[in-house]
Amino acid sequence: MMKAQHFFLIALLLSLAIAFFLSPFASGDPDGLEKVAQDQDFIAQAEDAANIPAPLRYYEAPLFQNPLLRVGIAGLLGAAAVYCLGLGAGRLISRSLGDK
Repeated sequence: MMKAQHFFLIALLLSLAIAFFLSPFASGDPDGLEKVAQDQDFIAQAEDAANIPAPLRYYEAPLFQNPLLRVGIAGLLGAAAVYCLGLGAGRLISRSLGDK
């Protein structure tokens, strides 16, 4: 039987691979909030507010020239960030329940 650590490592690697290779094929259409802003004619206000510096603005890693690589790396970093946040939250919850 596979140990839980092996399962989570395989799941993490699979998730990172999917994020890297499939992110470039994500839809370029606006998401729900952006669509509502366009429909209700306050998209200009939303764009003004979006001028806050962000490391992965428009879901692209700005350090790379190749557009597919820019989006793939952004997907990879996003998936890794979600994994780390989930792992940290799980450990905090586990400790607060007394399981070590």
